[in-house]
This record gives sequence, structure tokens and C-alpha cells, in this order.
Amino acid sequence: MRGMGMEQVLSGVAGLVMGVLCLVQAVTAWRTFRLLSRGRWAEADVVDVRVERDDNGARVYPVVAFTTSHGDRVTAESPVPKSGPPGPGSLPDGRVRVLYDPVRPRRIVLSGYRGDRLARSAVNALALAAASAYVFVEFVF
Repeated sequence: MRGMGMEQVLSGVAGLVMGVLCLVQAVTAWRTFRLLSRGRWAEADVVDVRVERDDNGARVYPVVAFTTSHGDRVTAESPVPKSGPPGPGSLPDGRVRVLYDPVRPRRIVLSGYRGDRLARSAVNALALAAASAYVFVEFVF
């Protein structure tokens, strides 16, 4: 690395790390978009609830069981936590509606638990791509 200063090397590493994080966020955004656009709805039973507690309170991760349109029985945990158990999206008999990916049925979103993963991941990917490009152009080249 003759001719490159330590600042350029460290900036290159930082740009590379941001580039990798950008890819992770882009993949998350794509998977979420695909689930929201191609997913299928099913009624599910809440079979368990995993609770994580910390200084900010409790986060609830419902575990649901449902039958896919192909007749397969699937048990999956909501990837998006909430501060309480399923509410408005719940059906009167204690069941919930779940959106699942027909290709990977364990990839789910509970009704009322969507969060902002698509928007957040897309914005993060764009911001990281811009920052990574800036670092490479400004400090490495």
C-alpha cells in the first residue's frame, strides 16, 4: 500500500464496512417488500409469547401456529416486537391474522405488528450507500 496514508486505509475500511451494512439493509428491505407484496394471509393461534425485559420495559414476541394454503402446519415467532400482546389485529376467539411468505412460511408478519421495517431498511440502505460512496470518493481515490 505504498503511497496510501493511514487515513486513506482507515477510510477505505470504513467505506467497506458501510457498504456491507448497506447490502444487509437492502436485503432486509427486499425481503420485507416481497413478503408484503406476495404474502398470503392466514388465521393463526397464539401458542406462546416470548417476553424480553430490559430497562426500557418489555417487548413481546408472539409465537403463532397456522396452516398454509398447501396444508402445512407452521409454527413461527413474530420478528417484530410490541410492548403488549396482540390487540386490534386479534380475532375474537384469541386467534390472530398472519401474513406469511409462501416460499418460506416461517417468515411472517402479524396483523398490527408490521412496524416500519420496509421504510427503515430502505432509508438505511440509501443512507449507507451514499455515505460509503462519499468516503470512497473523498478519501480513497
